[in-house]
Amino acid sequence: MSYIDFDYENNSILICKGDAKKRNEIKKEKTSKHFSEYSFEGQFNGVEITDFLSDTEKDGLIGELRFKELLEENNIPFLYIGQGPYGIERSGILIDKMKSKRADFLVNIQDMGTILFDAKCRNKIGFHNSKEKYFPLFISELEALKNLQDSILMPVWLAFTERQLINKKENTIFYFISISTITKFHSGIKDHIINKKEFDEISVLRIPDVLLTKIENQIVFEVGYKNVEEELLRNYAAKNTGLNRILKDKIKEIIRTRQCFKSNVHKELIKDKIFYSFPAEISFKVESLISENIIEYKPKSYLKLIGE
Repeated sequence: MSYIDFDYENNSILICKGDAKKRNEIKKEKTSKHFSEYSFEGQFNGVEITDFLSDTEKDGLIGELRFKELLEENNIPFLYIGQGPYGIERSGILIDKMKSKRADFLVNIQDMGTILFDAKCRNKIGFHNSKEKYFPLFISELEALKNLQDSILMPVWLAFTERQLINKKENTIFYFISISTITKFHSGIKDHIINKKEFDEISVLRIPDVLLTKIENQIVFEVGYKNVEEELLRNYAAKNTGLNRILKDKIKEIIRTRQCFKSNVHKELIKDKIFYSFPAEISFKVESLISENIIEYKPKSYLKLIGE
């Protein structure tokens, strides 16, 4: 039957038709910068695509493979769902009506039952007024994973690992947290922000270390809801509100002082050494300012501040 082979070391994917048992008999015929063609008995048989994954995707895959190794070391049975072309599919109702995403692993934990895990290899990021950095989760991801948990009636957990450390030889450290705990943290922040609009402008959740369970070699779980202190919620409500305001001020300053297209706002912030935001986070803020009639946007034109 047809088959797909992914070569992680060379970052290539081979797609062939025919009998997989004849894999060693196919021959490479043509090679170009981006792909190679293969034949079997003089007939076209398949193609190998090089540089298949981007650097971000490749590091994400490494994170998944390291998590798989951690499960193996702890003798935990699992199914690796993955995100590739042969991954387990979602039903139409999960995609279209419930807007859920696919997790990476289906794991069976003794005395806890079956859990879905999403492994995330992420660069940590901070706020504008502190040097401490945090694992980020986009609100859209939180909503999709919460929808998955509610739809499948199965607990969903995240396993974060630092992207900057993923290629080092030392053992990979993971940080576990349940979607239920993140949801509790997110809704708790809402209770401490008076202006609903300012809460809705939080597009990236920076997760406090105190809510994470550090996993080095042995997997342990803190079952149930992790307690989220009121002082922590008040603190993070203030941090997020302040971040929203300062990012919007920085965006307006850039538009006021230089020529800038909508797609280049984050790059201009980086030029000003503002490293505490993601491109998608800035795009969200720009769209918000446009909808508020603070920024004037026209396709293929520089952004302008209305009234200035």
